[in-house]
Amino acid sequence: MSVSQIIVNQNEKQMCLHFLNRLKRYDLDTYLHSCRVAKISLWIGESIVFDETFNKQVYYAALLHDVGKIKVPYGILHKTNKLSSADWSIIRKHSQYGAELLNEYPSESITSDLINSVYYHHEHYNGNGYPNGLRGDDIPLPARVISVADALDAMLNPRPYRKTPLLYDEAIGELQIHAGTQFDPSIIIKMINCL
Repeated sequence: MSVSQIIVNQNEKQMCLHFLNRLKRYDLDTYLHSCRVAKISLWIGESIVFDETFNKQVYYAALLHDVGKIKVPYGILHKTNKLSSADWSIIRKHSQYGAELLNEYPSESITSDLINSVYYHHEHYNGNGYPNGLRGDDIPLPARVISVADALDAMLNPRPYRKTPLLYDEAIGELQIHAGTQFDPSIIIKMINCL
């Protein structure tokens, strides 16, 4: 399934455009990151589940996974030196903010699965993530896919805190190192088998 085949429903298109336009106006870097994460998530999703409905859900949730950052002060998002514990507390709320924004939007296209995928995309496989410390299969599968795609894109592109991105092989190595702790190991294995 290609990206161009994903958004076919007018309600889904309006919903995505509403949030993506807000995100783009607030922070272009986060908007571009979200677009890349959606493409990577779709690729990973297709490598693990050949189900159009699932992959559509993964794609939408990945597009919107960081929409809550529009409620995070811009200065914190682009801070180049070490974040304080207060800054981290604010950053960590972006998944909650995103779920709240989606929940408030009047559209049948916003399902509880979509909201949960956005809300839980920073949970770690070993339970050390946030916001709720879920572990393993308690984390929705789309959120586990987005977690991998999010990290991969963050490593492959400049960030405010790291100007020089990792090389592709280095980034894949990092994913392998953190399989079973931060990431679902079965997703990492299937993704690498599709490389």
